[in-house]
Amino acid sequence: MNYRWILLLLLSGIAILGLATFSSGPLLYSPEKDSSASAFHQNPAVFRQAAVTSANDIVPLMQDALDGQKPVVLDIRANGTATVERNLARYDTYCSDLQEKFAQYRLKGGEFSPFLTGVEDQRQVLHELVRQSEAFSGLQAAAARTGGDRDATATIASQTLAWQEKEKILLTRYLGNSSAITRISSKIGLDTRSYEQARDGIQGMLKDLETAREIPPLNMTANGSSRITLLIEPGAAQYGDTVQIYGIITPAQENQSVRLFLDNTPFTTVSTDSTGNYYVRFMVERIEKGAHTVSATTGSLVSPQQALVVRMSGTTTTLNAEPGYRNYTETGAYCDGTVMAGQPVRNAPVTLLAEGNPAMTVMTAENGTYRAFLPLSGGSHSITAEFSADSYPLNPSFSPPVSLVVPATPIRLVDLLIVAAFFFLVIGGVLFWLIRHPPGTAVPEPDLGDDINGLLSDSVPAPLPGHGDLPPEIGTLYTRYQAILNKEGLSEATRRAYLDLAARIALHLRLPAYRTLTARELSSACASRSYSGIFDIFVDSYERIRYGGSTKQQDKTGFEQELKAADTETGRKQA
Repeated sequence: MNYRWILLLLLSGIAILGLATFSSGPLLYSPEKDSSASAFHQNPAVFRQAAVTSANDIVPLMQDALDGQKPVVLDIRANGTATVERNLARYDTYCSDLQEKFAQYRLKGGEFSPFLTGVEDQRQVLHELVRQSEAFSGLQAAAARTGGDRDATATIASQTLAWQEKEKILLTRYLGNSSAITRISSKIGLDTRSYEQARDGIQGMLKDLETAREIPPLNMTANGSSRITLLIEPGAAQYGDTVQIYGIITPAQENQSVRLFLDNTPFTTVSTDSTGNYYVRFMVERIEKGAHTVSATTGSLVSPQQALVVRMSGTTTTLNAEPGYRNYTETGAYCDGTVMAGQPVRNAPVTLLAEGNPAMTVMTAENGTYRAFLPLSGGSHSITAEFSADSYPLNPSFSPPVSLVVPATPIRLVDLLIVAAFFFLVIGGVLFWLIRHPPGTAVPEPDLGDDINGLLSDSVPAPLPGHGDLPPEIGTLYTRYQAILNKEGLSEATRRAYLDLAARIALHLRLPAYRTLTARELSSACASRSYSGIFDIFVDSYERIRYGGSTKQQDKTGFEQELKAADTETGRKQA
């Protein structure tokens, strides 16, 4: 019995099983998916299609970036706080998608960059204007709630003047980008009508500010004393609400540090502007329900305390659970769910209970979701999620229980196959070596002779796969190339010349399966040879003509010169 064939079949079966088990993609690629480093291996049709695809992808996104501004501007002008955040978030998505496409296609320079830069700057302005609108709304609500309080009146007057000046700067900045965006959009063929309406809305807001009746500042230092005011809006809030804090320090001093306290505990620091105003906002999150006090200090000045009432809100906790394995060995359940209180409850602890007993605690993400793997033994289990709401103005909540059956730890067939394949490969390799090289048998080293002509004349090796004839003699490659060139054309002549030269190099390197290698791989294989440099240049010219489709006389002449040089260099004696 020929054990060599049995061993070969065994090793082939292991290799095929490994490829079938672990290969994540095809081993052969069409020219469109060729991952070679050479640019000439790419299908030229792919590049022609890429330009069309990029335009088809980007132009609609540019149109969305133009059209998305109008609803935001209209909401800002109408103080539509109920919808402005939603419209602004949608517009942010349009701009983000556009930026990703610009990065994907590496579009730089030209008229695309000014368009993207201008739109991005206007997006930032719109965000600031939304914040301005919320601050104005808060001041108006505070004015209605506080009545004739002198400190409140002075704070509202000073803050209103400051916000108006900031808004003028923002509106002017927005309009500064409009001309370039409109010009580029019209040149590309975009519909600018919606964008122009948004621009008109911005111009109207600026005109309203410039013609508005000027509010005289209230003199708070008539008696020469320094003081700090504090105003909060709203005075009552619940989880997720935004509380705005306004104040003014007199006499005015820019960049003066103001420390804010909640129930006599400092929670943030803010600086004044050039007119002595300070402003900050915070979201009600981990604050217990009930009445609280807010105050501000700077140096030795302390503001009067303001009351903030935090109300309770209800919550809803959900849970999904599926049995599974972690790292293929640990059994348990993959759990995920949400905690909501009209909006996501973020950075909050959720306890997972198995059979009513606490098993682990996870934290919610920014969007109120949580996800975790809960280790469990094999068998039936009941899992529940609990939001305890400690230190939150939120009621606790439980998810409905989820019943599931966790399977036992698996014994994977693939693990056994991997171990078996390893031992078979080791044993097979040893046996193969012993069969090819019995103990005591020396392996003769062939003498390549003084040059390749001697090798061809003195020995007759077995034909190379796919190339039955011996490589041509030194100095004959160019003649063979000319004959094929006249008969079959430049592309085929370069291919045959490359194959003749590759067959000669294959004898040097003892590579019987050289035709399975790409030109770049063969060039890498002979990197240690003296002719590697000229062969690498030869491969560049070959790919430029064969794969790049070049018919330029310059490329043809260069190829012929490099063919002659490679013909000579590969015929020298090789160590």
